[in-house]
Amino acid sequence: MVQTEAKIYLSEQRGCTQTEAFRSFHTFNFGSFFQESKKNWGVLQTINEETLVGNGCIEQAIEAQTTVVLLPIVGTIDVANGYNTEGSYAGVGEAYFFTTVDEDWLRVSNPYEREEVSYLQIRLQNADCQPYNNETITNFAFEKYKNRLLPYCPQKEKQTVWGSIGQFDGRAESVYCLKNPQNNVFVYVIEGVFEVQNRLLHARDGLALWHLETVELEALSNDAVILLIEMAQPFSS
Repeated sequence: MVQTEAKIYLSEQRGCTQTEAFRSFHTFNFGSFFQESKKNWGVLQTINEETLVGNGCIEQAIEAQTTVVLLPIVGTIDVANGYNTEGSYAGVGEAYFFTTVDEDWLRVSNPYEREEVSYLQIRLQNADCQPYNNETITNFAFEKYKNRLLPYCPQKEKQTVWGSIGQFDGRAESVYCLKNPQNNVFVYVIEGVFEVQNRLLHARDGLALWHLETVELEALSNDAVILLIEMAQPFSS
């Protein structure tokens, strides 16, 4: 039996890009931030924690055949792209997906005048999450389904990426079963503290896992939120 392997990405070791209106912390290499140990993980290219000040706006280029996932953490964001220049709103409890066929752009705006908004930006390359040149907003309800993992990816007949998210009370446990034991899983703690596969993770820590069939997790604080991304593409350690 092959032993489970893991790699931890600590929040305090993330890169950072900052202007007066925008701040982004990078789990993986992004923009001018580069470290040999922070290369992309399989199809997972980017996990950024991004914040916009009141009425702030950021526009970024998107590579071809890339799926961008935006998960609001605080507030609501207004998202526009080359195929929907008027924009769409996504708030906490929703996930925004946009998939490109060619190089494109994405603009995220803060509709509030004074309050900051924060969100996760996830980029997956050649991930086959949904049709190209298409955007989708999915919904999940933490307050209705607490202490369990909820799917947030659009469902397709032939799927190569699966996403789950959940909010847990302290000491609540869960087990995630992989769709295929040959797949890999990336775990990201959004809020609180978790023990995942006997490893302690705090807010904004990440954990890459491969060679396993299930992921065991336990919340060690109340209202703790965790994100899992299962990917079919092999990862070479």
